[in-house]
Amino acid sequence: MKKLLLFIASLGLASELNLNELEYLEYDCYINYINNEFVACGNDIYKNNDKVLSLDDNIIFIDDYDSSILAISSKDGLKTLNIYKDNKLLKFKISSDINKAFLYKDKIILTSLGSELIIRDLSFNLIKKVHFSNASINAASINKEKAKIALGFESGKIVVYDLNSNDFISKEVHKDNIYNVDYKKDNIISCSTDRKVIINDDKLNEITNIESDNLVYNCALSNNLNFAYSCDLENNICIGKDKINIGNLYLNSILFDKNTLKLNAYSKILYKKDF
Repeated sequence: MKKLLLFIASLGLASELNLNELEYLEYDCYINYINNEFVACGNDIYKNNDKVLSLDDNIIFIDDYDSSILAISSKDGLKTLNIYKDNKLLKFKISSDINKAFLYKDKIILTSLGSELIIRDLSFNLIKKVHFSNASINAASINKEKAKIALGFESGKIVVYDLNSNDFISKEVHKDNIYNVDYKKDNIISCSTDRKVIINDDKLNEITNIESDNLVYNCALSNNLNFAYSCDLENNICIGKDKINIGNLYLNSILFDKNTLKLNAYSKILYKKDF
């Protein structure tokens, strides 16, 4: 598997691009968060150019499952969990410690800075709560096909939690705070203050390990094992031998939608590039 990753990274000629050379969609407000289907922009959620939902507060996180949409919104330091399902909007006040939330079947999966994984039903009744350690959960990525979620901790640990069996495995993958994780098919990419990008399978066996000359604060993995990460002091995003320079902007969101890299750098523009 490691040889396969190195082979993928070496295909083609290296290119260096700027943001103005990429395909893009421009919105009327600043983009806060993206996932494969939707864009959170101010108080609104868009699918491509179409507004599909408006909330009262600023949206800071989104997820979806089937035809339902989940959003965490925030105003004056107070957070609300919003679920739009069957043309009805449900609202639940949540702790400011809650930083990620996902929909999976008839469940809501929440993670917190208090090192907790919390599972609730769609009426917000508690099903299960797991406390892991004193280290906060700073990153999370759900694999809905496998019913598992990967959690990245302030300590450098990764936990892979099975939402069906409630079993989990853990490993100290990094030496410092994990900024982001991305879980695709059987593999998990993570990036950290320790300047490393590491790809493990979901049994936490290491596949590849890359060291950067700067802390790596964002990373993304595709289904075919392409990967992208913030890679150097020049504010480049590296994808194999290719680089995208984002200038003096700060990378906010990055993901692969199939073979299309999507990114936003705290602006009104969603950039795209096929690989």
